Amino acid sequence: MKKYRFAILTLSMATALMTGAISARAEVVATVNGESIEYQGTDKVEVADLIRKKLVEQKIKEYGIIMTAEEMKEAVMKEDAFQAITPAFLEQTQRQGHALVTALREYLRSPENSDQIYGKYLASFLPKQGWDLLKQSYSRSDQIDRMESSIPKSVEQWQEGAAFHLQDDVLQKKLADKIASEVAVTEDETEQLYATEYPNQEKPYSTVHDELEARLLDSKKKRFIENWWTQQFLAAKIEIKDERYKDALSLLIPSAK
Repeated sequence: MKKYRFAILTLSMATALMTGAISARAEVVATVNGESIEYQGTDKVEVADLIRKKLVEQKIKEYGIIMTAEEMKEAVMKEDAFQAITPAFLEQTQRQGHALVTALREYLRSPENSDQIYGKYLASFLPKQGWDLLKQSYSRSDQIDRMESSIPKSVEQWQEGAAFHLQDDVLQKKLADKIASEVAVTEDETEQLYATEYPNQEKPYSTVHDELEARLLDSKKKRFIENWWTQQFLAAKIEIKDERYKDALSLLIPSAK
């Protein structure tokens, strides 16, 4: 699937750049079942989150979970931010995208003119720190070519590309549904909850049955999924490569010390 970098660099383009969202010096800090995880930073919580995401990604592939075109369209329609992708906003983004490409190409030819290039093309919308990060991340002409090709050509194309960044939530929900598909609630469990919450039968059982059953099912599925993921982390081959993050696994599995 083609990913559009500009689907990420929308309303928060400058902020993303300033916080190092584009990085050229990430290092392998861990592996999950033989697959590498790259990271640049010092936060073990972030490393733990990357490990979790990697294992989730592997399980989604293992279970053959996919996102259909209809689900993608529905995800886009639910996101207010994507509705802000108007023709005017597209034109602004295209203009800034081409300015970035032009600036980077000129910098490759004349790196000694970095400040002048920044002032001529980028100063009106991009913080200086963002320019410094871009120069590090796009140091070859083929990288700049890929940036140029990622600039969306239409609102529809942009929305379609942006939808891929919502797919994690959709795929994880579908995986959770598949994992917990056999979890069920018995009538005895529903009656026990009714007796606990309505000891004096303030409401007829028939009027609250469906609501109680739904709550029980949701609770049982959550517990089942939590336990299932704990078992997956315990069974996975997770290797921390950098001693700075040796405690990251304990954030995912409390018993891993």
